[in-house]
Amino acid sequence: RAALEAMAMGWPVVTPAAGGRREIVTAQVDGLAVPRRDPTALAHAFTTLARDPGRRCRMGLAARARAQDFAIGPQIAAVDEL
Repeated sequence: RAALEAMAMGWPVVTPAAGGRREIVTAQVDGLAVPRRDPTALAHAFTTLARDPGRRCRMGLAARARAQDFAIGPQIAAVDEL
């Protein structure tokens, strides 16, 4: 849930490439996925975003748009159409 909240606020996320987060975050588009238990990769991902404001902005905009796919309103409307 925290990843979706950050994305809804326009922040690209850095997340482990595991579990349900893989369905939420599109790596290199709206966030960065790193291997589990790899602190070096995690640090590199944060450094990458910190040093590239243009990329961070583009990914943040994509993250906000992606988060809308999980908003409850559109999901309710889709069920109502069934």
